Amino acid sequence: MSTSAIILVLIIISALLLLKFAGGFLFKLIGFLLFIPAILLGLYLFNLPPFNQNIFSRDNLNKKFCMNEKNQDVCDCIVIPYTKLIEDKFDKDELKEIESKNYESAYVFTKLSKQLSVQTALCAGSEDSAKVLMNKFIKEISPLGFSTAKAAEWFQTKTSEIENQQVRKEELDKKLEN
Repeated sequence: MSTSAIILVLIIISALLLLKFAGGFLFKLIGFLLFIPAILLGLYLFNLPPFNQNIFSRDNLNKKFCMNEKNQDVCDCIVIPYTKLIEDKFDKDELKEIESKNYESAYVFTKLSKQLSVQTALCAGSEDSAKVLMNKFIKEISPLGFSTAKAAEWFQTKTSEIENQQVRKEELDKKLEN
């Protein structure tokens, strides 16, 4: 068992012991209300499900958009072109490595977004339709359904994470320029 899993188990046990020995109903209620965010925070900090999913992996995008008829327009105009673009730029081993790291996937998606926006506009028929599709895409992939502005902020955060790894960034940029 990994260290993060052990720490998470200890947090759960501590919270349950606190709830068991709590005297009053109000104290139990407060303890329970603190217990839920503690569990969610632990899952997030230790990158455990559901927080460990790479929303930009080809498999996740296909499952989310291409297996669902109501999102077929997003599949046809965003997911399929993105999949083709990324598969043209990287070989299978590189794709596996990129998709194993959320921030690299977000960075690659961001870098390919200019090329993708042109293809999306052609597929959708107009730039306005493409913007509607892209907003729909972002709303669907965001875990909390946040806006385009928050998505851009999230992309910026992930981009700054990869910029800290300059060598890998340069390798990705070189591949994406071809």
